[in-house]
Amino acid sequence: MGDLDRRLFDLERSFAESGGGYEDTESKRFVVASLHAMMHIRRAPVDDMRWRYDVRKLRGRGPSSVAAYAAALRVLAHPDEEEAFGILTEERGDGDPVRYEELMGLVAAIAAQSRLRHQGERWGA
Repeated sequence: MGDLDRRLFDLERSFAESGGGYEDTESKRFVVASLHAMMHIRRAPVDDMRWRYDVRKLRGRGPSSVAAYAAALRVLAHPDEEEAFGILTEERGDGDPVRYEELMGLVAAIAAQSRLRHQGERWGA
């Protein structure tokens, strides 16, 4: 398993082991949507063109979906991150930008926790 695959696996495991850890079901749905987006993005090289991830396909998906993809792209350090955030700004309209930043921060924190766990396992900690 490659390093990025292992990190994605660890991220999923961290979320599952914590039971989500959050009483807020919106947060749980957002983290699950972000994990799904990460899988979709990572599968792009092998997916059929009809289902393949493409940042242009984010238009019209709604702000929650676009925010989940933006969070996934940020965690993956993907080159489409900036464009996805531009689409999010358009899709969000007058929506609450602070809430989306909080949710994206939650995904980033879970990913950082997973990375630290993975580094600890790698170095025998």
